[in-house]
Parts: sequence; structure tokens; C-alpha cells
Amino acid sequence: MLNELLKDIDPFWLSIFAFIFGAFVGSFLNVCIYRVPRGESIVSPPSHCPQCGQRIRFYDNIPIVSFLFLRGRCRTCQTPISPQYPFVELLMAIISILLLRRFGTTPDFVGYFIFAAAIVVISGIDIAHRIIPDRISLPGIVAGLVFSLVTPAMALFDSVVGIVTGGGSLLLVALGYAGFLRLRERIRGTTHQEETEKALEGLSLEELRKEAALYGVDTENLHGRKELVRAIGEAKGEGMGGGDIKLLAMIGSFLGGWKPILFVILVGSFLGCVVGVPLMFLKGRDSKYAIPFGPFLGGRGIIYKKRGMELIRWYLRLGRYG
Repeated sequence: MLNELLKDIDPFWLSIFAFIFGAFVGSFLNVCIYRVPRGESIVSPPSHCPQCGQRIRFYDNIPIVSFLFLRGRCRTCQTPISPQYPFVELLMAIISILLLRRFGTTPDFVGYFIFAAAIVVISGIDIAHRIIPDRISLPGIVAGLVFSLVTPAMALFDSVVGIVTGGGSLLLVALGYAGFLRLRERIRGTTHQEETEKALEGLSLEELRKEAALYGVDTENLHGRKELVRAIGEAKGEGMGGGDIKLLAMIGSFLGGWKPILFVILVGSFLGCVVGVPLMFLKGRDSKYAIPFGPFLGGRGIIYKKRGMELIRWYLRLGRYG
């Protein structure tokens, strides 16, 4: 029915509308990225400067435009505004146009737009805090299942296979890593926690906090030395985080089947190595330095619908003839 109403509208104006719509959604996603990891409501209070607390006026809250007009600073206290805000707004505006061109004004556009929005929020939070909140990934799995009931692109069974393949594959990796740590402890005769405590000997409390932050540990409620050391040891021994497992299950629920999961894992892992290894050298950290894996998984999930199978076929041919 919606297609019938919009079929006579010039595609140019539809693209303009999609851009504006995506930018405003991106503005809301910025609120989610900031508030969700802090446990705050995404509805109340209204948007305000996190530095001075001044409520943001509607004309200072226009996506992209207000950032440029204010030259990237709060109107009241002149605190710099993070470039994340216009970036996310522009990113969602571009994604909205691309999805419109790919799917038109169909239920597929709505479903994959919701999927992309969830990925953007998860990636933003994972980069800033190195956590993937269940408040987004778990409802996202359910949303993917519901989406499979209304889209001709896949069946409910495909969505279930995607969930099992996605979440199950990373769960096996996590269990395997945990088993490896236990085996190493038996061989060395010392526990992973004891090795961590020995490695952190001599560090001041402030240095321990910085070390904990590098491994994605939330130090806000950790005050004593023992608490920090224990938290660092647990983070270093975790391997693949539980959030990544649920994220890949969510990706599988929206994309359906095992082939998208193959693409996401292969390309996401490759890009994670390309970015993560140089970053570890730059930071002077070991191989357990916490790299946020969510953006690599999520980004590959978004582009799969466009070029996924082409890249998989190229990769398989490379292995066959290499």
C-alpha cells in the first residue's frame, strides 16, 4: 500500500526525505550511544549538554547543520562537541539512502534500517566502552525473527539457522579458549589470575585504572587494588566476549542462513587483525589488548546484502587456485 502511495513521487525527493529521516534517526542514536551504557533513560530528560547541563534548544539540535553552525561547540559553555554526533547522523543518512535505492519503500527497507541502526549503536558503545549491551542485542534477535515473517528475502527457518550458526560459532570459540586457559594452568602449575597479579606488581592504583580501561573494564565502582587486579585478570582471560556472541546471533537473525555468518566472521576477523595488530604495537600492549570486535562484525553485516556473496566466491576461488 505504501508503494502505491509513493510510486508517483520523484526518486530525487524520496532520496532527500530518506537523507533527512536517516539524519534525525542518527541524532536519536547518539542519545542511545551516550545514555545506554550509563543506565540512563533514552527518553527523559530531554537532550542537554553533558558538561553544563543546559537543555539543548530545538534549533541547536538539527542534525549535522547545528554542529556546523555552532562550530562544534556548546552554545552555552563552549565545550567542544564530539565529532561522533555529526558522523553518526551523516552515516545513518547515507545508509538510509542506500537502503532506499536497494529495497525501495518495502518492508525490507524498514527491517534492514532497524538492523543498521542497532549495529551503529552497538558499534558506538563498543568503541567507547568495550561492551555490547544486552538491551540492544537481545531485542535485536527477536526483531530479526519477526522481520523474517514479513520479508520475502528469507524464511523463519533461515533466521533461526542464522541465530544458531552465528551465536553458536562464537560460543564454541569462547569455550575453546576457556579450555585452553585451563589446560595451560595445569601445565604451568599456576593460575591465570596468579600470572596477572605477578605481571601487575609494582603498578600504582592510577596505573591499574589505566590498565583496566585498556581491557574494557568499567572502573567506576572498583576502588581497591585487589578489585582492580581481579577485574583485569577476568577481562584478559575472557577471550571472545559474551556480547560478541549475542551480536553475531542478532546479525544471523536478520540476514538468515549460514552464508552471511561465514562472510561476517571471515571479513570481520580479517579487518580486526588489520586494525588491531598495528594498534597493539602502537599501544605497546600484548595480544590480550582489548580490541572492540563489535564494529568489525556489525559493519560486515550491514554490507553483506550488497557484496557479501561476491566476496565469499572470490575468497573460495583464491583458496582453490592459490
